[in-house]
Amino acid sequence: MKETTDVFLNKIIEDEKLRNDFINKILKNSEFMEEFERMVDLHINDKISILTDIDQEKSQIGGLE
Repeated sequence: MKETTDVFLNKIIEDEKLRNDFINKILKNSEFMEEFERMVDLHINDKISILTDIDQEKSQIGGLE
């Protein structure tokens, strides 16, 4: 599910027309909008977690030098 969501979100990021159409559909359906907000929150949290892990790794490597 997570991988499918990531692929889907990346396609939306890359395709402006798809993104605009999708946003318009979301705005028309409140239940879907709530679910989509949860998906986006999870996606963002995963990206932040990955970036934090990378920064911590760099910090630890820098401390060893």
